[in-house]
Amino acid sequence: MDRASMLNGDDQPSPGDVTLCIGCGHIMAFADDLSFRELTDQEIVAVAGDQRIVQAQALLASFKKSRGKS
Repeated sequence: MDRASMLNGDDQPSPGDVTLCIGCGHIMAFADDLSFRELTDQEIVAVAGDQRIVQAQALLASFKKSRGKS
């Protein structure tokens, strides 16, 4: 994929912003060059239980279920 959308705005992604892959649900962060990178241990702790991410994951799972995909 080569696109990103904000859940609550029109801002462009910035290095360190967290993203959720709409294809597989994997949580990543944007690197300095705006490529994707794995989360650091500190970032994993920071996003664990973040209600925006939990809600986005739930919405993605619900969408995939409704489309017959797991």
